[in-house]
Amino acid sequence: MRWIWILVWASGCVGARKAPVPAPQQAPEAVARGGAQAIQVSDLRDLRCTAGVCTISTATHTRSLDPATLRLGEISVGTSPGPQAVVLDENPPKIAARWNRQIAAGWRSPFQEAIPTPTDGRVSYVRSLASDRAQLLRTGGKMRAHPAPRAEGPVAYRRWLALHPTGQQAYLAPWPHTEIIALDPDRLLTGWRLDLGEPTLGLFVDPTGQYLIGESGGSTDLDRLLDFSGDPIAVPEGVDPVGDPHLAQIPRPVATHTVIVDLSKQDLVARLPGTYLRWVPLEGQVLIATTSAIARLPLD
Repeated sequence: MRWIWILVWASGCVGARKAPVPAPQQAPEAVARGGAQAIQVSDLRDLRCTAGVCTISTATHTRSLDPATLRLGEISVGTSPGPQAVVLDENPPKIAARWNRQIAAGWRSPFQEAIPTPTDGRVSYVRSLASDRAQLLRTGGKMRAHPAPRAEGPVAYRRWLALHPTGQQAYLAPWPHTEIIALDPDRLLTGWRLDLGEPTLGLFVDPTGQYLIGESGGSTDLDRLLDFSGDPIAVPEGVDPVGDPHLAQIPRPVATHTVIVDLSKQDLVARLPGTYLRWVPLEGQVLIATTSAIARLPLD
């Protein structure tokens, strides 16, 4: 049955399949390409920039960072800020209201359980308990369904869909599947697929729509009985619910790498060791920090 389903899925999808991106086989190292640069930093806890001056904090010290060269300065003794408590919002605003608020404020576009469509619909990812199949389901207006790869395993990470800030393209990452799949949110047809070679989950699309940030790797054998919650985070008025302080505390599978995909190139531009930590936009560039590395990418 598995081979039959693979043939059905391949014939049912329209769009280019990118060649698999080789996954790390040895000790994790920072990999950057296509104009990106990266350095490794052990036990990184924080990255902050003010007026072009950046500072990193580890478990034991702080150092200055030149954002233009990623060159680190002298070590000084310091402490990193502690984590913030996060409360999931069990009664969030309707999905269209959350989208309108996000776009008006220029916030990140999060991976979540369901996404709106440009024509007032809603797209959900539906797993079948009776087989190895799954579907994308569009409701509101003309209902549509389309085959999708199943998030195999007894436990699911339900933040599997994100919408580009323009509303014209959606992204599916059903962990522990290894692909990120771009699709038309109205017709549900596949545009392109990028295989990262290891279990992958999505975090957000940046406000400019240039990059998709996710995490990959780690064990899929989890000691839990229930799916990870897909509920939005409860935040004060005017606060991005997937800003870094909150995003870091969302319960999710523990990954080994942070991945950055250039959406215009439909390709991976950086794979950094460690879990995601910070996204710091600067003039013409952005710094991305993980618990083990820092990358610098051009920002259009």
